[in-house]
Amino acid sequence: MSSMNYYMWDAAWHDKSFANNNIKLYVGALAGKGAGNTGSYVGPDFFANELKELQSNYPESFGGAMLWDMSWAYAETPNFATNAKQALLTGTKCGSTTSG
Repeated sequence: MSSMNYYMWDAAWHDKSFANNNIKLYVGALAGKGAGNTGSYVGPDFFANELKELQSNYPESFGGAMLWDMSWAYAETPNFATNAKQALLTGTKCGSTTSG
């Protein structure tokens, strides 16, 4: 397993010359406890908070989120996919009344 994280990827892309200087990085997560290795699962609230932080701190390189697999995303409560989308669009998590 790689020890790379978002911050290291962002720095690596900015330290090199690439044909495409508009590279975007996407953050992936398991969309449910049963979608993969349970030791790699993070909950929807944690994931939403991480997305908001990365989107705020890395506006030029942050591309968005991806979930494996979507059937798990919609089966979770709160809905993992809706939580992530709302965090990215509004800076709040699903059901929250204040921006974060």
